[in-house]
Amino acid sequence: MEIPRSSGLNREPNVLPLIDILLVLIIAAMLPRLYPTWRVDVQVPVPAATLTPGPSVAPRELVLSIAPGPAYTLNGQPIARDSLVPELAKVFSGRPEKILFIDAARTVRYQDVFWVYGAVRGAGVTVTAIIPSGTRRRGLSSGA
Repeated sequence: MEIPRSSGLNREPNVLPLIDILLVLIIAAMLPRLYPTWRVDVQVPVPAATLTPGPSVAPRELVLSIAPGPAYTLNGQPIARDSLVPELAKVFSGRPEKILFIDAARTVRYQDVFWVYGAVRGAGVTVTAIIPSGTRRRGLSSGA
C-alpha cells in the first residue's frame, strides 16, 4: 500500500485580496473627480483686524478663573455666580472675537467647571480654552 504524498506548502502568493484592495483605492481616488459636489467646504471665521491696545481698549485675552467654593474671577475681578452669565454677555457683546480662557484650580469639582461651560455658551462665547495646570502664559492673568 502506497501513501500519497502531500503537496506541501503552497508557495504561490494569493493576489486576489491585493487586487481587491487596489480596486477600492482606485475607485476612492476617482470619486472626488467624478463627483466634485461631494466636497465639503469648511467655513473658517476670518479674524477681525485688531487695534493696538491702548488705555481705553479692553484687554484682548479674557481669563475666567474658578477657585474652590466655587468663586469666579474674570481677569482678577470677582464675579458672583448669579451674575456670571449677564456679566459675560455684557463683556462679549462688543467683541468681534468671542474667546475665553478658563483657569480652574485643581481642587475645583468637575461639576462646577461643567456648569461654567454651559454658562459661557449661554453668554454667547464661541471658543473656550482650558489653561493647563502649571501653565502661565505671558499676557494672561489668572487672578490667582
